[in-house]
Amino acid sequence: MIVTHVFARLKFAIGAVLLATPIATMAGGAEPAMSPSRVAIIAATAQRSLAELLTAELSRQRDLALVEREAIDDVVKELSLAAGQTGDGEESLKLGGLLAADAILFVEPEAQSEPPQVRLKLVETRTGIRLGDWPVPAAGMGAADVAEVLAGLRQAAPKLGVPLGDRHLLGMIGIQPEVATAELAKLARALTAIVERDLTDLPNVVVLDRDKIRRLTAERNLTGVEVDLKASSKLVEGGIRRDGERLTVTLKLVPLSGGAANTASATVTAAGDMATIRRQVVTAVTDLLGTASRSLPMADPAEESKLLAARARRLTDFRDHAEAIRLAEAAYVLAPGPDTFGVLHHAYVFSEQDIASGGSMMKDRPDFSRPWFDRERYPTVEAARVGRLETLIRLAEAGLDYYEHCARHPELEREFPIWDHRLLFTYRIPTETDEERRLVAEHARIQRAMYDRIFEVRRAAGGPGAADLVLYKLAKVDWLLSDGGKISGQTLVEFLREIQEALALEQAAGRWPADRRGAPAIYHDLLREALNEHAGGRVPVADVRPYLEELAATDDASLRIVGWSRLLELPGNEGAEAAERLLDTLLFGDVPRHRPNVSPPLGNTLLFKGLGNKAGKRLAAAGSLTAYLEKIVSQAEAAGDVSPLFAAPLHLVALIRCDQPRDDEFFRRIAALVAAKAYPPDKAAMIASFNGVIAEDRRHREASRASETRTGPFSPAKTGKLDGYEVRDLQITNPEPGFGHLAMFHVDRTPEGDPQRPLVVVWSKHPARIVSWRKEDPPEFDYLIGRVSTDGGVMKVEGRCRLPLKSIRFMASAGERHFFATEQHGVAVVTDGGRTIIGEADGVPGGWIGSMAWLDGRLYLGIESNFVALDPENKRCELIAAGRSLTARNPLDGAGTFSTTALAADPPRKRLVILATSNETHERSPTGLWSFTPDGNAWHRLVAGHCFEFTLGEDAVFYGRHRDESLYRLDLATSRITPLLGYAKSFVPHADQRGQPGWMIFDDLLFLPNNSRVAAFDASGVGHSWSGGLQIRGTIHRVGEELVIFDEYGDRIRVIRRKKPSNGQERAP
Repeated sequence: MIVTHVFARLKFAIGAVLLATPIATMAGGAEPAMSPSRVAIIAATAQRSLAELLTAELSRQRDLALVEREAIDDVVKELSLAAGQTGDGEESLKLGGLLAADAILFVEPEAQSEPPQVRLKLVETRTGIRLGDWPVPAAGMGAADVAEVLAGLRQAAPKLGVPLGDRHLLGMIGIQPEVATAELAKLARALTAIVERDLTDLPNVVVLDRDKIRRLTAERNLTGVEVDLKASSKLVEGGIRRDGERLTVTLKLVPLSGGAANTASATVTAAGDMATIRRQVVTAVTDLLGTASRSLPMADPAEESKLLAARARRLTDFRDHAEAIRLAEAAYVLAPGPDTFGVLHHAYVFSEQDIASGGSMMKDRPDFSRPWFDRERYPTVEAARVGRLETLIRLAEAGLDYYEHCARHPELEREFPIWDHRLLFTYRIPTETDEERRLVAEHARIQRAMYDRIFEVRRAAGGPGAADLVLYKLAKVDWLLSDGGKISGQTLVEFLREIQEALALEQAAGRWPADRRGAPAIYHDLLREALNEHAGGRVPVADVRPYLEELAATDDASLRIVGWSRLLELPGNEGAEAAERLLDTLLFGDVPRHRPNVSPPLGNTLLFKGLGNKAGKRLAAAGSLTAYLEKIVSQAEAAGDVSPLFAAPLHLVALIRCDQPRDDEFFRRIAALVAAKAYPPDKAAMIASFNGVIAEDRRHREASRASETRTGPFSPAKTGKLDGYEVRDLQITNPEPGFGHLAMFHVDRTPEGDPQRPLVVVWSKHPARIVSWRKEDPPEFDYLIGRVSTDGGVMKVEGRCRLPLKSIRFMASAGERHFFATEQHGVAVVTDGGRTIIGEADGVPGGWIGSMAWLDGRLYLGIESNFVALDPENKRCELIAAGRSLTARNPLDGAGTFSTTALAADPPRKRLVILATSNETHERSPTGLWSFTPDGNAWHRLVAGHCFEFTLGEDAVFYGRHRDESLYRLDLATSRITPLLGYAKSFVPHADQRGQPGWMIFDDLLFLPNNSRVAAFDASGVGHSWSGGLQIRGTIHRVGEELVIFDEYGDRIRVIRRKKPSNGQERAP
């Protein structure tokens, strides 16, 4: 029967009564009879037709009975009249008796869904627990919708007849991968969703929804029913890891109210057989509960996948993104293919859109007025930014997995909308924290692999079309520029020409979407990123002038500024005209789109809209800036009105600051104009902003002057040259001249190494950094490995290989074996017999390899939140520590998210020194320096707290502390810590066998050890110098009394050593 009424009021009244009714009181009454379960349908007037349809369908079910309409009317009337008097416990017990219903089926409209949807919620009257939840179209239910709801009601009916004392209440926390691999993460998420469905099928098990778990866990003011629910509920959590060819799932059952946890382990022998995995996990859970589990039916994976995908699609329309993604992932794992991947892609994209529009793109706080925004998950803008990036990473991982699957099943290959700009330009999302930057880098890594695989699959299927070529080129240039790479003029022009031709073909065929992110907009974005001074600054203007002029002619001010700032380099009147147009655009262009209220320190650089340091200095040096400022200020003085200048106050201040010889004069003249006239409120606000920026800029300049005269534990003075040292290029004779480019340099200090030839050099046939991105480029590149002494000479060749990457991250050596950490393919082992790749298929966790060291026949790797030992002879990988592990075998196990950012082998003591970093704040945070002895699995914390990278000596460890930015010495024998140097803002040393700091960078100074003190020298003549200091990370080593430096951009190795005076004695610098 049907009751129509004021829905919100009834929902409140029934909810109040349900939550006030104690479980213990109800359990003490008579047990439910075995008669059909009674259900009351309650709907608002707008859902009358839907309720009538449900009534007609439910009346045909033998195991369900409906409460009469008249009875519900009487209860509704009584509750409505007495809503204010239901606070005492006795009144709240009346609801079950008055309705004589086991459950209520609420029909609720969803305000945030598009198209309009209705949600059916089945609530048990004894406990208030939600036993079912089904989204259906508001316009009417189809046959599939009716079948899904009826199946859910039939599934819930047996639970209504189970005595409360015989029932088990569970909450699924989820199964997590103990080792961070994309394959395990995908399997863990899908297994969680599928096992939850399987447990829901058991009549004596009720799986609590996540909202209920969140309330029971977080809320303090619980009702009597909720207190009893919390006391009788248990949480299921688990970890999954790979043991050789097996999967091990470790499960825990944790009482929600606290207490000891029961554990069980289920070992799965068939990694890809979901039926076996799920059955064993469900059996393990029921064993922990002490209840018998009925055998699960062997459902057809394809049919089950269709049901899950349909529900995920509906939940996406509801904007219930978390649940939609869970079910879509499960559907894809059960039956991977274009249809299930389309549903998963759809769920991820809409989730990212809502996180961005409601949270990460907000200025101060998320927009909580939007009903669909998940305020509990993303309470701050910072949390929303991280959530958005994590969603994009999961989407890219799904895309990579799908095209890996297509490579094995070519018949499944089908295009999906990869043109979407959120997938192409993710690295441009503004980042403000190290965690956000890490996530952007991780997304870029997965994107590279995904687009490479897309191109390979399409090429194998018959050759890429124009759209594929465009997308591939866009992705490639994004990766190059996001890595801070450079691109040659010839390659850039060739690339842009191919893009233009491909876009013309696509537009003619009508295959690009007709919206603002269509082909022209993407193309102009590409031009902006490829041609600004930071990316394409080495490309001569004459080579790309037509493309710069195209940018300068657009309607977008940010694009015009990039065009004009590079056209400044043209000689004569053309350059002068470009300067005039550039400055006009900067001050009077489309300013509001580009964060006009940002107030960073303003110095001798223009910080906005792509105009960089070079262009600003060029304007100032040529006198163009002074002339322009004189012109616009004089015009304002003649008109007696300065307000036109305040279209962009910050830009105006930046321009004036660039003209330092006359900056104070211009500020005084503008201030005089401001003081001479009263301005309306809108202008007054801009002028106040202008004055505020000037004041802030003065504070920064005063602070900068103060820092220049700062004194402290260490106050260096730049010498201007390397007094007392000689610098020479290392002359190496390569016996194979075809390899003409140095790609990497390393020092082998292992016992297996050659002390006469300690330097390991890697040569390539291609430039190490400047790569031409062409579709005919091979997927693998040739490398040559050899050894040489610090005196140079003929190189001894020790290996050749082809590696599936265009640049190598870092390497380690042990005699004639060389190990390369690749970007996405695990570890490459190279000998004179060739190379072997050891990757995820051999048990190596996926993700970035952050550190690597060789000790006693094994290669130790730090890979994100995992620490492993690799036996290259047998291709076996042992997991030593995992941040997500549920069993704590050492201090890093189960410690959450951490990274081993540096490793150093200590062969005399047969141990490793490990630098672990983590953002975790609990008592088990692994952050600090650790000593690890593999024999006996012995761990010892050397230093607690955040440190810089360290250098390991014979009797001491030298490390830097973040807390006070200083350098310290830790004596390994006495554990005594001695401060050595203050203000060590950037400390990246390398191993020094004499027990002194190897080297470090401070501003523009290079520090070298000299007995018991540290000498500082101007490093501008050594290697490649950048504005932030000498940037030669990981490419400088100390060998004896020499520093050996690899200049990546000059394809050369340089050696620095002390000069000896004429009497043969070394002199101190």
